[in-house]
Amino acid sequence: MSPEKPETTSLKDKTMNKKAICLVSLGALAMAAGCEQEAYDGELGQAQDEIVRVAHTPVERQSIGNCWLYSQATWVESMNLTYLEAHPAGGEPENVCVHNVCEEGDKMAADCNSCATKICDADPYCCETGWDHLCTGAVANLCGVDACEATPEPTPTEPVEPLDVSQSYWTYWHWFDQITDNFYGDEIQTGGWQWKSNAIVRDRGVMPELAFVPEDSQAESSSRQSDALRKINEALKEGGELATAAARRDGETVRRVFDEAWGLSDEVRAHLDAAFGTDGETTLRTGGSVEGTPILDPSTIPVRYTVRRNGETEIKDTNLVEAIREWSVERYPGYGSASQRRAFQQRVQRALHDGNPVVVTWDVDFNAMNDGEFNMDNLANAGGPGRQGGHMTVFADYKAITNSFGTLEAGDTLDEQDPDYADKVDELLSSSTEVVYFRTKNSWGTRDGEPLGYHQLYMDYLDGPIKFCPSEDNKENCTGESNPWRDSMLPPGY
Repeated sequence: MSPEKPETTSLKDKTMNKKAICLVSLGALAMAAGCEQEAYDGELGQAQDEIVRVAHTPVERQSIGNCWLYSQATWVESMNLTYLEAHPAGGEPENVCVHNVCEEGDKMAADCNSCATKICDADPYCCETGWDHLCTGAVANLCGVDACEATPEPTPTEPVEPLDVSQSYWTYWHWFDQITDNFYGDEIQTGGWQWKSNAIVRDRGVMPELAFVPEDSQAESSSRQSDALRKINEALKEGGELATAAARRDGETVRRVFDEAWGLSDEVRAHLDAAFGTDGETTLRTGGSVEGTPILDPSTIPVRYTVRRNGETEIKDTNLVEAIREWSVERYPGYGSASQRRAFQQRVQRALHDGNPVVVTWDVDFNAMNDGEFNMDNLANAGGPGRQGGHMTVFADYKAITNSFGTLEAGDTLDEQDPDYADKVDELLSSSTEVVYFRTKNSWGTRDGEPLGYHQLYMDYLDGPIKFCPSEDNKENCTGESNPWRDSMLPPGY
C-alpha cells in the first residue's frame, strides 16, 4: 500500500501573461537542459484530479530560457508542501487544553494537562464525549482548589506558509557564477543542469519571490528576468561595463551591474552583501550566513518524500540539503528493450503513487504537439519535424491500460476509499500494464486564469524515436534520431 497522499492545494492566484517555452537545440542537450523562450498560441493541457496525488503549487511561466530552475522550484515547493500538509500549523497547539477544566464544553485531550489526566482516568466520558458538570465538579477534589487558575488557555499558532521560491534569485546567481568564472562570450547562457541547480541551492539558499523581486509573487511570469538579461548582455558587449576580462573577474563590479540590471532595492542588496559579501565570493558552503536576511538556508527547509528500502516504502521528513544528497538522476533506457523501458516506468509510477515530484528531462518537437498532447500521430500529421529542443519539467500524473480494470484515466479515477483501491494500485504497477501517457507540470503558464499548464506526454512519443533535426532553418538536415525521454530524478530506492 502506498502512504496517504495530500490533495493538491492552490496557494495563490496568478495573473495571465504571454506564454513561453523552454528549449535548447538537441545537440546541446547532452550538456545542458537549457531553455529558449518562444511565443506559443496553442492549447495547454488541463490539470485535473489525479490517479496519483503529488502536491503541486500553482503553475508559473518562464520569460527566458531557464526552465530547469522552474523545474527545481517545482520540485522544492512540492516536497515542502507535502511536509506542511502532513504537519499543519495553526489551530490549538498540542498539550494545551481546549478550555479551562472548570468550564463545561468540548471533550478534553487527556494529556493536555495533569488535571485533565486525573479526571479522565476517573471518568473517561470527559475525554471521550464531553466535559460536562460532573467533570468540572471533580476538579476541586482531584486537582485542588487552584486548578482552575492553573489551566492554560489555548493560544493558536500562526500557520506556516508554503514556499513560493524565487526563480529570479537563482537565475541571478547562475549568471553571476557564469560571468565570474572565465567567461569569454558576450551573451549569457540561460541553460543549465540538475547538478548546477542543486549547487546553486547549496551555495546560495532559497529566497521567497516576495523578498527578492516582489512583483514576481503577484504575476505568473517575471518580466524582470528578461529585462535583466537584456541589460547584462548589453554590459557584456564591447564598450559595456562587463566587456573586459578584468571587469568580469571583479565580483564587486559584477554585483553592482547585476543589482542595477535586476532593479534590486537597497534592502535586497544589503541582504546579499550580508550573506555573501559585496563581491559575492562567499557562499553558504564557504562560511556565508543568512542570519538577519530573508534568505533561507536549505538545511532549515523542511521537506517530505519517500524512500524505498527492502521493498518497503518509508516516509522521510528531512531538510532540502538531505533531499539534494539523496535524489539521483537516472537515465531512461530509450534504446533498451521493451521490458527495460517498462521497468523504468514502473519505478516512476511507484514514486508518483508515493507522492514524490519526479523530475523529467525530455526532447521537444513542437510538430508533435496538439491540444496539449505530444504524440507521434500529431508528428505524422504535421508532415515532418518542427522546432526542437530540450525541456525539464515535473511529472504530475499518468493514464494507463490494465488487464483487470481496463483503462484508468488520469483524472478522477482512484479514490483511497474505494475498496478496490489497493488492487488498482497493484495492477497499475504490474509489468503487464501499459502507460498511455504521463502528465507533466511545466513552466509554460496558464490560460485565462484556469488551472492549466500541464501537458500529456504519450509513451509513443517519449519512446520515439523522432528525427533529430538541429537546424531550425533546414529540416532536410536531419542527422539521426532521438528518444525524447532523456532522464528522470528519483528519490532513493526507486
